[in-house]
Amino acid sequence: MTGRPPAPVGVRAGTPLVTPRLVVRSFRVADTADLLSYQDHPDVRRHLPGPAMDAAAAGRYVAAQAALTGAEVDAWHGWAVELRATGRVIGDVGVWVPAGDPPRGDVGFQLAPSHHRQGFATEAVSALCDHLLGTAGLVCLTAGCDAANAGSQAVLRAVGMTALVSTGGTVRFELRGRAHPVGDPGSQGTCPTRSA
Repeated sequence: MTGRPPAPVGVRAGTPLVTPRLVVRSFRVADTADLLSYQDHPDVRRHLPGPAMDAAAAGRYVAAQAALTGAEVDAWHGWAVELRATGRVIGDVGVWVPAGDPPRGDVGFQLAPSHHRQGFATEAVSALCDHLLGTAGLVCLTAGCDAANAGSQAVLRAVGMTALVSTGGTVRFELRGRAHPVGDPGSQGTCPTRSA
């Protein structure tokens, strides 16, 4: 045994992810209206780059996400966050998986403002990170967060991420799998951040 983590099996292997209140699952075409209901809300957009999607762009995004196998690299893999009690999509989580070795990802998330401050983001992001570092075989995860977004920073810390650096109004976070803990001298440089 080399001490190296197993090869990744694809980020969608072993999904959907079921938590006490949520199902983190692949998008379905029927989710487009739910996605549109929150992703352009000012409380969601104020900390995110770029404009909100219109109906046509949201439809293309949902269809493209639904078609992914999980093996794609240099690609964003998004999942719908469904509230089990209602069956409605209340947000989404995802990971950018760059090509290269070691296998790693850059995590992101957004939730409908009506579901903020209730622990749903922490529940969904925690399930995703556990899955990515476990079943999916990624070695480390990063995330970027607007320095003014205290809520998202709290979520990232709650799921075990460590704040590393703050530059240009963005705070970068990192979470390594058990085989490569933060601060392990043998793991330095193995979790580069996604270039913007």
